[in-house]
Amino acid sequence: MPSTGAACVVRLDGESTPAARLWRAFAAYVEPQMKRIRFSLTSMFLVTTIVALVIALAYSRFEVAQLSKELNSIVPLREMEIIAQIERTTADAKMPVTVKSTMYTGNNYLIGFEYFDPKTGARTASSFILRFENNGRHVGAIRDDPFLSLEPDEFGERGLNITVIDPRFSQFAERHDRRKNVQAH
Repeated sequence: MPSTGAACVVRLDGESTPAARLWRAFAAYVEPQMKRIRFSLTSMFLVTTIVALVIALAYSRFEVAQLSKELNSIVPLREMEIIAQIERTTADAKMPVTVKSTMYTGNNYLIGFEYFDPKTGARTASSFILRFENNGRHVGAIRDDPFLSLEPDEFGERGLNITVIDPRFSQFAERHDRRKNVQAH
């Protein structure tokens, strides 16, 4: 007596039985529609590389924006900004001056100014240099006689100290100083 399993076996290689033909028709219909998505190792490397390049591009654009901001801040200050800060500082010291000229050379400014000399009663012309320091600051001192003090300050300077601050650069420098302080601790 034949087993029941033997009657269900269908040979598909070369036979043209109705079951084989039906199976081939079903496979031909289903196979193009149900292709499985296959990931190979190469495609995974490609996707990883593309993601890494996108991250690198975003980071480099961020760095370029920061560097261009820093570069823009190194450009010389506007003359009106320098003049206003110098005249404000001297007016606060009760010795007002009138800035007549500013000249930018390297990272320094040569400032020409006039002031009313109380000893002679005449307008006197003079000049001083503002030197670039850290954090967007230019520092100098007026060493003419009416501006001298009897005692030197903490830096040993007897003249009137003048500090001109670039507002654009000082914000970047404060952030840089905060990062440096955090790393030091």
